Amino acid sequence: FTNIVDFMIMMPMGDILKKDLAIGPAKYGALVSSYGLAAGLTSLLGVFYLDYLDRKKALLFAYFGFILGTFSSAIIPTTDNVQLNYYLFIGTRILTGITGGLLGGLVLSIVGDVIPLERRGRAMAVVTIAFSLASILGIPISLMLVDAFDQNWHVPFYFVSAISIPVWLLAFRFVPSLKAHLAAAKLKKDRL
Repeated sequence: FTNIVDFMIMMPMGDILKKDLAIGPAKYGALVSSYGLAAGLTSLLGVFYLDYLDRKKALLFAYFGFILGTFSSAIIPTTDNVQLNYYLFIGTRILTGITGGLLGGLVLSIVGDVIPLERRGRAMAVVTIAFSLASILGIPISLMLVDAFDQNWHVPFYFVSAISIPVWLLAFRFVPSLKAHLAAAKLKKDRL
């Protein structure tokens, strides 16, 4: 949910961002795309190394980076140097995309490891409904916060950061350490 809201909130705030950062459509497109491109690249590269890590640790690390990137987006200064603000914002979106791109695959892997086969379909449905909830609840709430705080585009990033911290703590507390796939991979390698 938090990952999708963070990604999707950029699009409806286009007019506010273009005005505040003094950018045109091309630079705005680059700003919005920076998250998606970083997430796509990280997801592609993650295929080659995520199976060699404890999935809980990888999830906590990636989600912490996501929170850090989102919070960094929230604290972008509103100085007179709008060019600097723009490039700082691109950097925070890339950081958020790098870590956020790993989250979807990690969450689905954890569901596949932890949930028994007979309940896995329902668990996957619960995970994937987050996309709809992000559109139905997350985006309108974020936009109401922007309006409530005098068109301040920073507020939704504070909102996502704030609700991400309890999610990280819940994952830390309740997601089990997942190393069984590491032993299976080692056994397979030893057989070869």
